[in-house]
Amino acid sequence: MNDKVMTLSCSTRELRIERNAADAQRFELKLLMARLNIVDKQSAGILADIMGMHEGARSKIREQAIMDTLIATEMRPAPKKNDLPSVPLKPKV
Repeated sequence: MNDKVMTLSCSTRELRIERNAADAQRFELKLLMARLNIVDKQSAGILADIMGMHEGARSKIREQAIMDTLIATEMRPAPKKNDLPSVPLKPKV
């Protein structure tokens, strides 16, 4: 694999690890919120508001990352005719 593919692969793996960790943290927050609902409903409401704002920010970041990827893909220079592999039209028999 070339360097760009390796770098992208490593970045993807790191993002997946971070996403899994974030998912685990969100699950723990939901458990905490469930416990708070029993003991202190006002604190649970504040935590729910914070979590809602965080989710909104995450979705904006995700959308921006998708847009950046699409723009970067479109801005990539087109391959030159000499760079393309030559493929014979008919196989030689």
